[in-house]
Amino acid sequence: MKKLTQQEKLNWFKYKIPGCSNLYRVKINVIHLSVANSKDHEMQKCSKAYDLMKEGFKILTEAHEIATDCRRDLIDISNGEIYEFETTPERAARFIGQPINIIPVGGWTFEDKKWKALKEKNDTKAGSKDN
Repeated sequence: MKKLTQQEKLNWFKYKIPGCSNLYRVKINVIHLSVANSKDHEMQKCSKAYDLMKEGFKILTEAHEIATDCRRDLIDISNGEIYEFETTPERAARFIGQPINIIPVGGWTFEDKKWKALKEKNDTKAGSKDN
């Protein structure tokens, strides 16, 4: 593998292996699976990770983000993109307003009434905070 750019290093150091200290880094371009997730969820993650690696991007999977204390499904450290694969609109709604790419899994879409209602509710809440 080619050397990491300065930006890739900065992005890489934001993450660690879940359950370990900050000294333990997640391996780059290795797909980690979690049996706590559905098979469909994991297959979607593998597919997206494969596509990103095929395009030359460097990725991390199932990495613990140190700053937010959250485990992330897929991170593209080449450009800092975070991908979360969600099986329901309710689970996906927690990422509304965050710089995270939500990937619907299991049949729901961004056109579903439930998703639109959750998004509208969040947008309304965010609008009242601004005033």
